Amino acid sequence: MLTYSIKSNAQVNTFTNVQVTNTMTTNGNAVFNSSVRLSNLSGGNSLAKIMVDQNGFLLKGPEVPTSWECLPFTPNWNIGGNNAFPLISVPGSTIPYADIGTCDLVDFMLKSNNKHAQWIKPDGSVMFGTGVGSNSGGPEYRFNEGVIRLQGMNSYGGPQVIFDGGVNQFGDWGIEYLSSTVTAVPGLNFWKPSYSPNSYNYLFFIDDNGKVSVGAVTNSASARFNVDGWSGDGIKTSVDANAKAYVGFNKITNKENFCVLGDGRLYAGEKRIQSSHLHANAQYQFDGKLACKELVVVDPFKWADFVFEDDYQLPPLDVVESFYLKNKRLNNIPSEKQVKEEGIDVAELFSSLLQKIEELTLYVVEQNKRLRKLEEENLQLKK
Repeated sequence: MLTYSIKSNAQVNTFTNVQVTNTMTTNGNAVFNSSVRLSNLSGGNSLAKIMVDQNGFLLKGPEVPTSWECLPFTPNWNIGGNNAFPLISVPGSTIPYADIGTCDLVDFMLKSNNKHAQWIKPDGSVMFGTGVGSNSGGPEYRFNEGVIRLQGMNSYGGPQVIFDGGVNQFGDWGIEYLSSTVTAVPGLNFWKPSYSPNSYNYLFFIDDNGKVSVGAVTNSASARFNVDGWSGDGIKTSVDANAKAYVGFNKITNKENFCVLGDGRLYAGEKRIQSSHLHANAQYQFDGKLACKELVVVDPFKWADFVFEDDYQLPPLDVVESFYLKNKRLNNIPSEKQVKEEGIDVAELFSSLLQKIEELTLYVVEQNKRLRKLEEENLQLKK
C-alpha cells in the first residue's frame, strides 16, 4: 500500500488504489480515474440511490427495480415518497418527508410521451391538458380537449356523482346512471342520498330514450315529459294575465291548437275570441268541436224558475208574435249575428231556453184549462 504525504494546496493524482482508514477532508476537487468504492454503501442486488442527510453524510437509499426507470441508469420518480420514510425526515418534525413536487410558486407538471398531461397549480387547481389559471380564485378541476367518463358499478348502484352540502345536511344531491340490471327503464337519476333527512328518489329522471319524468321513472307508456306530484301539486306555471301559461302545438300543421292563459282563460283551435267579447265569468274558448260524456255548469248566474212564481207576468201571445215577426227571433234569445261575433254563454242560453219552455208550458196549461171549460159549456148546451 502506498502512503502519501500531502502538503497544503497540493494536487494528488493516483492511478492505484487509495485506502483511507480515517477521515479524508478536501477543500478542492478530488479526481479519481477509476471507481470509488465506499464499503458502507455496498450490498444488495440492484441499483440504489445515494442520499445526503442534513449533516452532509451519504446514505444508501432503497433499491429500485430497473423496470421503474424510463431509461437505464437515469433518475426516476420513486426516489422520494414512501421510499424515503426510514431515511429522511423534515428537520424538527416527526412527519416523514414523503411527497414530491415543487416548493415554490412554480406549477407541478406531469408528462406522458414527452407531452404535458396534468398540471397542479400553486392554488391547488388540477388541470388536465392545459395549465391555465383558476377563474373562481380557488381550487378548480379543469379539462381541456378531454372528457370525464364514469363507469362501473359500486356498492350503491351505477356510476354516480355526489354533491356534498357540507354543514347543510339537506344540501346533499346525487346524480346516478341506473342500468337495466337496476331498473326496468335505464337512465339518469337525480336524487337525494339515502342518508339525507330529505331523501327522495327520482326527483328528476331521463331515460335512455330521452323521455323525462319528475317524481317517477319513465315507462313504455310515458310521454316525452311526465310529472308525478306525489302528495303535492303537479305543474304550476306563473305568468302574466295575457301570457300563455301552457300551449299545445301541432308540429305537422305548424299551428297552435290549445292554450291556457295566465288569467285562467282557455281556448282551443286557431281562432282566439277577444276578451272584450266575453262575459266576465267566461274563461274557456274552443274553435272546434268539444266532445265529452258529461258537461257540468257550476253556479250559473241565473236560472228560469222565476217563471213559476205567482207574480210572474206571462207575456201575451200576441206580444210574442209581434216580437218575432219584427226581430226574427224570440225575446231574450241571441241573434245569429250576435252568436257569430260574441259566441254563446251556454249557461245563459240554457236558462233562456228553459224560460221559453216553462212559458210554453204555462201557455199549454192555460189553453188546456180553457179547452176543458169550453167542453163543459158545450156539454151543457147539448143537454
